Amino acid sequence: MSMMVGSRGPRAEMNVTPFVDVLLVLIIIFMLIQPRTDPRGMRAEVPQPPDHDQHQPTPETTVVLEITQSGDESVLHLNREAVP
Repeated sequence: MSMMVGSRGPRAEMNVTPFVDVLLVLIIIFMLIQPRTDPRGMRAEVPQPPDHDQHQPTPETTVVLEITQSGDESVLHLNREAVP
């Protein structure tokens, strides 16, 4: 630190050169370390799209839903079978 004496009185100044040197060294270290942490050695199986030639269409299923009123009760029939 240096002291300047002038008309305004003593004034302290901070020397930032060592701080900049430390920051530059840290940046260089991080730049050298970064390529080694790249996960190039890991392999993953990529899902393949399905083969359209072997794909068989699913059969269509018809569902019949019937609601009937018998007296005060409603009766539900699914494919002609009563559902309790």
